[in-house]
This record gives sequence, C-alpha cells and structure tokens, in this order.
Amino acid sequence: TVSVLYCLRYHKQASDMTRPARLQGTDGIRATTALGKDVPGLTPVDAFLKRGILTEEFVELYCYCFCKWSEVNCEATANNNEIVVGWDPRDPEGHFTAAAVRGVRRSGATAVTIGIAATPLISMYQQYSNARGAIVISASHNFRTQNGIKLFLGRSGMKLLPDQDVSLTTTIYSTNYEDIPTINGPLRDESAQARDLFINFHTMKENTWGWDHPKIHGGLLVVDTANGALSGVAGDVFKLLLKNTTIDVLEVNTDTISGAVNVGGGVADLEGTEIITRGDPSFKKHAAAQALFAAKRGTACCFDADGDRYYGLVYNPDADEILVISGDEAAMHQAAYLKQYSQLKSPLFTYTVESDLQAGTAAIKLGFKPKLTAVGDKWLLSTAHSDANFTVACESSGHSITRGYLPKSLKTFYSGNGLKAAINTLRSVDGITSVANLAHPFASGLKKTLYVFYTNKPALPGILPELEAMLTARLSAKDLFVKRIVFNDEPDMLYVGVFYDKECLRQRSAIFVRNSGTEDKTGINLRGPLVDRDHLVTVGEEVRLYLYRKLKNHNHPLAVEEANILLGRTPFNSASERVLKEMTKGGLLILTNDGHAITKFGELCAASNSARL
Repeated sequence: TVSVLYCLRYHKQASDMTRPARLQGTDGIRATTALGKDVPGLTPVDAFLKRGILTEEFVELYCYCFCKWSEVNCEATANNNEIVVGWDPRDPEGHFTAAAVRGVRRSGATAVTIGIAATPLISMYQQYSNARGAIVISASHNFRTQNGIKLFLGRSGMKLLPDQDVSLTTTIYSTNYEDIPTINGPLRDESAQARDLFINFHTMKENTWGWDHPKIHGGLLVVDTANGALSGVAGDVFKLLLKNTTIDVLEVNTDTISGAVNVGGGVADLEGTEIITRGDPSFKKHAAAQALFAAKRGTACCFDADGDRYYGLVYNPDADEILVISGDEAAMHQAAYLKQYSQLKSPLFTYTVESDLQAGTAAIKLGFKPKLTAVGDKWLLSTAHSDANFTVACESSGHSITRGYLPKSLKTFYSGNGLKAAINTLRSVDGITSVANLAHPFASGLKKTLYVFYTNKPALPGILPELEAMLTARLSAKDLFVKRIVFNDEPDMLYVGVFYDKECLRQRSAIFVRNSGTEDKTGINLRGPLVDRDHLVTVGEEVRLYLYRKLKNHNHPLAVEEANILLGRTPFNSASERVLKEMTKGGLLILTNDGHAITKFGELCAASNSARL
C-alpha cells in the first residue's frame, strides 16, 4: 500500500532537517496514514517530518497539545472546558478518531463527540454550544489513504492563523508523547443534537434566503456526497426543502461504512473541468455525472468528504453534455442575488488568487468592491469577521462563505459550508432557464493550473529569484507592466502580475507558483483574458518542465513509482490508483477510451529520468 511505501522508503525531508516553524499547511495537517507500530524507532513528530506519515499517536499528541495550548491562548467561552470533536468516514476502524478523543480527554478537557459530521457542522456546533474549540479529523478532498486535522478556536470559531500555528507547533515540539498524562476527562456524545442543529440551520428562511417556491433545472436534483460526512444529511435537507414540489431528489455516493471517501464522484475530480461530454473516460465512474446522463435532465450538487466544498453540474440537453459550476460561478450567482437586497454602499466580494481574475471585474460591474486574498478559506473567514461590508467570499475550489444565522439565537455564523453554498446558489438561479447563463454568470477568462506532483517543497524559495526572472522576461510586452506582488499571508508564493498601468491598479493577467498546502504538489497557475491563453499556457508549460527538473523529489516513493511508469518498468495495470490519477492531473498521462497513454510532456520527463538514472 501507499502507507507501507512511505514507511519503508526514505522521505525527502531528511533526518537532519531543521524542524519547520509550522507543522501546518494551508488548512491544518494532512498526510498519508499509518499506525505507529509500522514506523518503529520514530517519535510521532519524526514520523510526520521524516516520513510524511500521520500516525494515530501524532493525532493524539496534536489534539492534546491543542487543548493545553488553547487553555492559555484562547479567549474564554461559556463552556470553556469543552472541545467538540467530529470526523468524516475515511477511518472506519476508528484508529485516528479515537486518538483525537483520547488526546482531548488526556488534557483534562471534556470531549463532546458528534461522530461523522461535516466540517461546517463541527464548527457550527462549537459556536452553538459555546465550546472552547473544535477538532475535525479529515483530509477533505484528499485521497482516502490520507487523513488530517483541522482546528477551530474560541468565540469566533476561526481557524488558526499562521502565527497561532507557529505557537501551537512550538508546544508540540516541547511535548513528549510518552509524557502525556493518563487523565481521563469527561466524554459526552451529542451526535443526535448536532444533526438536528444542522438540519434546522439549513431549513431556516434566514439561511435559505426565503427559498419558498423552489425550481430546479430539469426537475431532477442529484446529490453526490462523495461517500463523505454529508451522506444521509444533505439528501434529507433537500427533501425537506423540496417537499411541496414535484422535483425528484436522487442521492448517490452515500457509503459511510467502507471509508471510500472521494471515490466515484464528488468535487475532487471536477476541479479544472468546464464541460463533461458523454463517454468521457475521466468521468465514466463519476456517479453524479452518470446519473444526469442517464436521466438526460437535471442538476447535481457535488460535495467533498468533509462537506465544506460545493460544485454544481447542469445537464445541457441541446448538446448532451454537462456544464460545471465552480466556486467562482456559484459565488457570482449569489452576489448577483444578494446585491438586490444589500443596504451596503460598498458590499465586499472576496476571492483568492486561485479564482478567475475576471470574477473581480464582474463583481465591480455588479456594484461590489473586490478583495483578493491568499489561498485558504481562513483568509476569507478572517475578512468576514473583520470587515463590516463583507457579503460574499469564495475559492474557485468550491469554498463559499456568506452570512449564516444559528437557530434560536440568530447569532451570526460564518463557515465554508458546501451545503449552504449549494442551497443559496440554487436559490440565486431560480428563474434562470438558459443553461449557458447557469454555467457562465460572467465572461470568464483563462483559469488553468499545471501541476508537478511529489516536489521538494522546502526548496521552492531558493529558486524563486530565477523563476521570477524567467517569468518577468517571458511576460513582458509593449505598453504593459510586469511586477511581482508579495502576499504577506503567503510570502513564499511567487505571484507575477501583468498590468496596464505602472501603479499596478488595472490587472490584465498573472502567473503564480505556489506549493499546495494540502497535497504533495506545486502548482503553476495561469490567469488572464482568453485572448492571452496560448501565450500563458506556453509560458506555464516551460515553467512546469523547469520545476520538474529543479524541484522534483525523486526519493519520494510515489515519484519512484511515477518514474518507473514513465520508463515502462511498471505497466499501467500494475500502478496504484493515486499515482495514475496524479500523473494524469500533472499532465504526464492522458486517459483515453483505450486506457492511459504518455503525453509529450511525459516523454520529456521520461527522458529526464532516463538521463538521471
């Protein structure tokens, strides 16, 4: 298995590396899992740093340290000794979820467990119950062989910001796993109460925006929960909302027993796709897409394993194809709807650098003030809590945030919430009959990302000057100004923008390079008008080859498997599912009706590997 490979082979983050100031990525902790007994001779922290392995012992240590750290670094709440714990279904044996609960209890805190629950519910229940914090055991959209830890804190329910990550990491480094006390704090299960809260929240008129007479394109709503935390919940919510209509609700991918999250559908396979054609081999196992093709009508709501992301699918009967609605399009529909009722003089539309640049232009046309942030819904949440003009925020990957209200108290609540995003998007498009307008609420530009998987991420800062010089030279043109923009929230990202003016107020395009904070990859992101597509893609492909040669971690076990596939040493039918998928996403392979084939880029990389070996 992948876990065994990680355990037995050398990981690039070598044993003599300096411990990083932050253990966390963009959204907490994520890594491939293995049990502590399978990485003998390593502490939980060393297994994570040296082998890229998340053990149940690391989860227990991390959760224990979070509880002790938050005792002194969190503003007191009404139920200050309580920590809410929930998880997605990827750990059916319960090794990692039980470890999280143990860590909380061994700190002396009360563990309030709510079982399989979406990330927005876990955050919501923390706020509703006035607990000190919340812990989510999930790796979101990542492969089922990975798991992770997300944290929410205090009265605001914010995710930890980088300086807090550093402080928590310091606590973890100074705590020996063997020295954790055996105190058993109280344990209380409130799964049923939490589920009721979640359903009530999503059926309140304040949160559905008064969706009293729902209409669904095609009269069919497919709900694809990716075998994740929204299984058996999202479908029930939609059935309640649509009970007085003739709209059919079909639930798919609702297995919460096997641990097969993000398999056979959901959001994970939709990123970067705009149109799905009948017979497309990449989507022949995508449950929601195939349900729409089978019915030849309808709309689908697709989620990820922990329920914080939403993508929409709309069947186009005229072309027998499916159009994809990403986080950008969903947020623009919501913005257009909310603008009708906003009393704000300058409502705010917040989006991250990964979004379509044209989304900002479209927001201005609607009367919004656009705000661009670094990647991560924590920055969207930070804006929501700090700016009185906050209205809509989104990530292209499917996170969407608008104001919500908790039942009974009507306390304002913000969260990246896939189910609320789906409901609000469907409410916003009520009455739109054109399939094209559903999928394209604004004139979109180029939004393409090229990936190199299994990279030596710590080496990226060292090659940024060379990369910046390369991009500056390749993007320079008459009457345009090229400049690197530094985002303080992500200083190691290389963002090179092209502007119409030297003050850099009117942007035309951008190429930015950043390490993923949640996956084993580095991305080259291309954004700009469609007229610049060919040039931006050409430059992006040059950068991708450069990164493959400069940044590839050839000692990574999956990179070894990748190289063997490219060199013909490992046949496609013997390769792991994860590597084949990531090689396809990384442009090394293409999936046809006859199976996988190596691309021209893959041939270049094969030649590079052949020369190296």
